[in-house]
Amino acid sequence: MRLSVEDLSVHYGRIAAVRGVSFEVGEGEAFAIIGANGAGKTSTLQAIAGGRPASGGTIRFGETILNPLSPEARARLGLSLVPEGREVFGSLTVEENLLVATAARRDRSGVRRDLDRLLDRFPVLRHRLHSLGQSLSGGEQQQLVICRALMTRPRLLLIDEPSLGLAPQMVDTVYDILAELRAAEGLTLLVVEQSLDRVLEIADRVAILETGGVQRIASRATLRAELAASATSRQAAWSLA
Repeated sequence: MRLSVEDLSVHYGRIAAVRGVSFEVGEGEAFAIIGANGAGKTSTLQAIAGGRPASGGTIRFGETILNPLSPEARARLGLSLVPEGREVFGSLTVEENLLVATAARRDRSGVRRDLDRLLDRFPVLRHRLHSLGQSLSGGEQQQLVICRALMTRPRLLLIDEPSLGLAPQMVDTVYDILAELRAAEGLTLLVVEQSLDRVLEIADRVAILETGGVQRIASRATLRAELAASATSRQAAWSLA
């Protein structure tokens, strides 16, 4: 289903973190939001998932207006959030962390099938299935929270800064997994990041936020062409220097 965000505003007291943000994410699309710290990226994602109330505007998922719905009701519609900071249950095993996300599901045989299917995508988690969450590395924990979100069978996966605090090699692994999931399952993705280079690996379109508002929305092809032209210009300038 299509996600539509129209004129969204989010306030913290009198401070406007998000001002008049509008964009759409089509079914099966990978859409990214980038910007510096304080640009309003996380607040936008939290407003969509229900963790932060919108102070203005409308959020629709399909034909349903999400604004009055609780985070739990939004999750039942198919939204699943991977929050910033890798919120792993440290005293639970990897398997227990994954099964926590299925508490509301009644198809227990389906849960086991989903678990086996996803562990094929996350082999490091299969290897660490009985390890405590707190014993995992940062990259392993990031894979765990993504896998846990997928156990809810989401229609839309919201991911807040998946590369935060990870070594470059582990960031590559996480993005490779996201690309594979999207290709194999047609997953709709909304990813928040600071780095444009990373999101261009998977995003069809990118919204650039500055001080709470959308500066522009551009396709991957457009942004790659602009980056290439900029690199060529810099190289020419160095040659003339």
